[in-house]
Amino acid sequence: MRNANPLVVILLILGYLAAGLGLGALFGSLFGQTGFNNVFYYIIIPFIFIFFIDLTNLILFPVANITMNRNLEKEEFGEVTSYVCKNSWSLRKIICIENSSGRIAYVTVLDPFNFQTADARDLSKISSRYMPGPFGGTRYVFFEFYYKNKRFRFPTFTSRRMWMTTSSTVQNAIAAGDRIRDLLLKFQPGGGEAIPEEVRHFDKNGIRGFIFACVSIYMWVFALVARPFVLAGYGAISYILLAIGLALDLAGIILGAKCLKAARIKSIRGLGFAKGAVVMGSIMTAIQVLMVFLFIFVR
Repeated sequence: MRNANPLVVILLILGYLAAGLGLGALFGSLFGQTGFNNVFYYIIIPFIFIFFIDLTNLILFPVANITMNRNLEKEEFGEVTSYVCKNSWSLRKIICIENSSGRIAYVTVLDPFNFQTADARDLSKISSRYMPGPFGGTRYVFFEFYYKNKRFRFPTFTSRRMWMTTSSTVQNAIAAGDRIRDLLLKFQPGGGEAIPEEVRHFDKNGIRGFIFACVSIYMWVFALVARPFVLAGYGAISYILLAIGLALDLAGIILGAKCLKAARIKSIRGLGFAKGAVVMGSIMTAIQVLMVFLFIFVR
């Protein structure tokens, strides 16, 4: 099983970039104001990236849901226990467990056409818990398991603010996670047992690389907006901006790769940021190299 298809991620990012540029150009041409057009370059593209999760869920979750329903019937799954991640700031995914056999079906929005299956007997490190915060609070409740040494985590509650663990909302989220955990453990040899919390270090390289890759988007947009200066003979402005963006991208890729390399040796947190830094940094590097080519040879 896998959480994401790299091709889908790349196509989403490129599609959102194209949509942002298209909207900026459209509004600029309609209102006939170059400055207004430029504002949209500054606003729309960052807006799309900020709401990447919400947009992706809106577009691809219906597809993932259809994939799951069609294949459950095709693969002759019996009565299942299902859980759908619909929490804020979480990419949606669906897991269904056949109550009688332990067969697992899994579909995620980042791989919406792929119906994946596994067996609960092949899972390990099955657990459900929450991330503790100050004063007995939490912002994050989840259940997770490992399949072929790869972690699959399903949040049952996420929030920007801290919630007391005694609140009904958090308690319901904990109960939802425990329900799936207990079902999966039932198919483990000897009934299995819950895995206690593992202390894992948060690797800051991943989030640093992700921030660098995000900031480079602004450098690319600024360079694009400064395109008229290139035509007027003041190309140094765009070239400087592209150079800064390219340096940020390369730094993001290096830091992200460093975090991923460290994860091979020990269990760490922050891998999502590291993967995002490598993917976004690679895409933006390719785009900025292409823009340098255009700036030089297209007048």
